[in-house]
Amino acid sequence: MHFDVADFLVHLDACVERYARNKLDTDALNELRNLRRNLAQALLQSDPRDLNERLYAGPVGQAHRLLRNCGLQDEPLTAEERAFVDQSVRELVHGLDDPGVRILNLVSACMLYVGAYQIPLKPGHFRMPKQIAWTLLTYMFAYPWEFRQQEHVEHYYSYISDMLRWLHDRLFDAKNSAEERARLFSDVAAPLTSIFSCNPLYFSNHALKDECRRRADIMEHVCRFMYGTTHRHMGLSVDHVCKPHSGRSRIRIGILVHQFKPTSETFATLPVFEHLDRDRFEIILYAIKVSGGPVERYCASRADRLVEISTRIDQQLRIIRGDDLDVLFIGTNVVAFSSPVTWLALHRLARVQATSICSPTTTGMRNMDGYIAGELALPADDPQRDYTERLVTVPGSGICFSYGPSGSSETLTVERRQVGIPEQAVVYICGANFFKLLPQVRELYARIIAGVPGSVLVMYPFNPNWTDAYPPSTAQALTVEMQASFARHGVEPERLIILQPRENFAEIQAILRQADVYLDSFPYSGATSIADALQAHLPPVVMDGRYLRFRQAAAVLRELGLPELVAAGETEYLNLAIRLGSDRQHRAQLVERIRANLAKPGNFLDSRAFSQQMGRVFEEMLDEYLVTGSPCV
Repeated sequence: MHFDVADFLVHLDACVERYARNKLDTDALNELRNLRRNLAQALLQSDPRDLNERLYAGPVGQAHRLLRNCGLQDEPLTAEERAFVDQSVRELVHGLDDPGVRILNLVSACMLYVGAYQIPLKPGHFRMPKQIAWTLLTYMFAYPWEFRQQEHVEHYYSYISDMLRWLHDRLFDAKNSAEERARLFSDVAAPLTSIFSCNPLYFSNHALKDECRRRADIMEHVCRFMYGTTHRHMGLSVDHVCKPHSGRSRIRIGILVHQFKPTSETFATLPVFEHLDRDRFEIILYAIKVSGGPVERYCASRADRLVEISTRIDQQLRIIRGDDLDVLFIGTNVVAFSSPVTWLALHRLARVQATSICSPTTTGMRNMDGYIAGELALPADDPQRDYTERLVTVPGSGICFSYGPSGSSETLTVERRQVGIPEQAVVYICGANFFKLLPQVRELYARIIAGVPGSVLVMYPFNPNWTDAYPPSTAQALTVEMQASFARHGVEPERLIILQPRENFAEIQAILRQADVYLDSFPYSGATSIADALQAHLPPVVMDGRYLRFRQAAAVLRELGLPELVAAGETEYLNLAIRLGSDRQHRAQLVERIRANLAKPGNFLDSRAFSQQMGRVFEEMLDEYLVTGSPCV
């Protein structure tokens, strides 16, 4: 390094603290940009051997981490910074086949500015020094908290898809030496399984079947490698042969989740078993963690027993397999992160294993037999091609919510002034999660508000369903980006209201009742958020799409007899939203239709009908297994 690193770090610490206090402090921002440029230049000029040994062991590594984690990467690049990154990427591309180019120097500098998906990088491009391998892998598979530009969604998909294909091909290609495959396992595959999340892929316009299958194959490979021969003899293999069926009178159903706490996954899983015929079904609930909360106690009351399974996978496998289940339904999202439930789902645990919308895409898992989905949520053109599981269809949306004790008659009253809403405003509201608010969504919302004089947009995007640990910068970043979209369309910034997280269902309902129109996200539509809006009798605007995760809200509305609220594209969405905001009488008619249709059976709140439907599905899946000897053939 060609400057005093200790002094640099002291200066950087102070600047980061100023920036953290106020992201709009332009002096702090400009100073941080200068410090980042100085560190990047120093990294480019360093001896690679020195970089390998010292980068993350001392103050240089500390400075690098501070700059990467302070939120500066969320700021748009200046023209000068964009030129620097573009030049570094060109050198990187040129240097991939040139051993004389210092790849690690270029990567370390680029890490300060952009995500890995914005540079052409794969694990095989260079041997990762052990001292910084974890940092590099974390960077390569990092979860992008937001996409600042719409094209970044597809860039990220292409990058991750190529990365998974590259790793999968080399792990399972017998032409590669055992030594090479072992190195890839320890250096890349094993760490990948604890870092990688499929969540950002949901927003791309792809089925994700290949990506999910490759991820599942890699995870299963990790399981097999970790268990070894000794553990396989102890019954811990991924595969398991269920003993012959005993012919017992009741079908034994297992329900596996991470925790029965008041979240959307619990409310979507509860109807699966809440009203199953107890003369026909024995129900065992499995949870990684048992807390004793009211929702959990209610779930337990609708089953024969609730079992807390330990955090050690060997014990978990013994407990579940020891119960000789006929059908296991998995109600936790096993695609998003590599949670304990994800690892369990890779294994053969029951005669038949199935999941549904809590995992919004195919799981890609070899031992997952069925994916249960509503006919209205699936496209007409060969939906089976998008799934590694057998697609099991049910009438309607295939979506149902039951809130147990949380669905009580408790009501709250919230006045507009309490949340900063002007009394006479036409109120558009959106509860879509922060991650779903892509640039094209933000832009269309701004056009809607511009098209309805006196309207405001209320957002509550930080619900705990996706994460309970949003970075502190997210609220401010969303505000800045939404106001920039508003400015492009001549909308005053005060017409945007972003609320703090609301976890209480009654409070969300009270706020929704103060609104006039609900705006759903796209292309990844809502299920829980649409259910909330409809229960407040609030007319929503939703958009249709090709994949199940894009069609959830549309399926719910069609099932409810409101297909005219489903838009085919952005122009139709815009026109529909503006009409609803401008026509009070039309809104009032829709409110009454929603109220009347919710009182009819067979909609997304009819848990009793849904349980009966699922009971028939479980019986048919088991019957097929008993006849063919294979699950869901």
